[in-house]
Amino acid sequence: MIYSDGTNVRRRARVDYDECGIGLAAQILGDKWILLILREALFNVIRFEDLRQDLQIPKSVLSKRLVLLVDNNIMEKRPYREINTRVRYSYHLTRKGRGLFKAFLAFMEWGNEFMLDRQAKYIFIDKHTNLPIKLGLIDTSGQQVPQKAVSMIMTKRI
Repeated sequence: MIYSDGTNVRRRARVDYDECGIGLAAQILGDKWILLILREALFNVIRFEDLRQDLQIPKSVLSKRLVLLVDNNIMEKRPYREINTRVRYSYHLTRKGRGLFKAFLAFMEWGNEFMLDRQAKYIFIDKHTNLPIKLGLIDTSGQQVPQKAVSMIMTKRI
């Protein structure tokens, strides 16, 4: 970047790629099909054929992505059998996979605000109050923190 006074400022990321949660997550989640498969699983669409039909995804692509998710312990494969059919498999989120809920809520909030040119078709609500929910930045004492007050520090290595 070159400023109006002619000075040239170069910046580098302060975190090594392999020590960054975003970098590590992007290695697995940085694919549109992965994100859409996980979105479906968060809404309890768990059978291969249902995923394929809902997403209009080629079978080979879906198979490869599901293997990746299972190999990374984000989903687990469970057998099931309907009457007079062969054994098939459903794909369920693990604890690690369910931990993505807040990230998906953040994606949805961002997409609804900046990508839709109309009111969002779906929102999340508190089932007890029926009020819409949204993510916030909360410190460990439970206090809300404005984004401009957030900074990143290096933690001690153990």
